[in-house]
Amino acid sequence: MAAKLGVKTQTIYNWESNTTKPKLDPWQTWILCETLGVTLKQLAEAFKGEGGDD
Repeated sequence: MAAKLGVKTQTIYNWESNTTKPKLDPWQTWILCETLGVTLKQLAEAFKGEGGDD
């Protein structure tokens, strides 16, 4: 996943452990949706309500 998104493996680990939140550009977001087999709406809904206004 890290290679597909052009980020470090540590970055993926930080997302998974909720240490940091993803800050993806539109292209990376598209790749993530394609890889996970979800729509942008589904991805956005998964993050909805996960805390704060950041």
